[in-house]
Amino acid sequence: MLYNDALISIILLKVCSAPALQWWELICIVYGGFRVFEIIIYQINLILFYRYRGVLENLANYTRSIVHIIQNYAETIFWFALFYRNLEWAFDTKGISLNHVFTSLKLSFSTMTNFTPTEISPLGALANIFTFSQSVIGLTMTLLVLTWFISLLPKPGTLDEREETDNI
Repeated sequence: MLYNDALISIILLKVCSAPALQWWELICIVYGGFRVFEIIIYQINLILFYRYRGVLENLANYTRSIVHIIQNYAETIFWFALFYRNLEWAFDTKGISLNHVFTSLKLSFSTMTNFTPTEISPLGALANIFTFSQSVIGLTMTLLVLTWFISLLPKPGTLDEREETDNI
């Protein structure tokens, strides 16, 4: 199911076009919003609370976990590119059309990976909410993944005997 959702986000980015938005495309965009919410909740749940639940089967294969995290990150970028493609009216594009797949993808990628503005800037509150939300999601996912990988590192030893007896 996970790979299907990532593939759906890529296909819908190509299929859904802003000027002639149909009812089924609107349903797909709403589904994309729910999917992004699900990705964020799943990542927070997996990374922060797996130790307290005592469930480690999701983390048994670290390579699979890394691929899963990267896929969720990329899927979020594709969903937000779909949102931006259909919200072109809410951005000051300076003559650049967000209805092109690669332009909306570039905006989504640059918004997800850093806070610096691109040549396309938000005009109203809705566009500001979307770009700020995506920036916070990208920063949160990156920090969660970094803290998770740091927690997996082995604890360094010490040469101070007092520290060794304090941990017992």
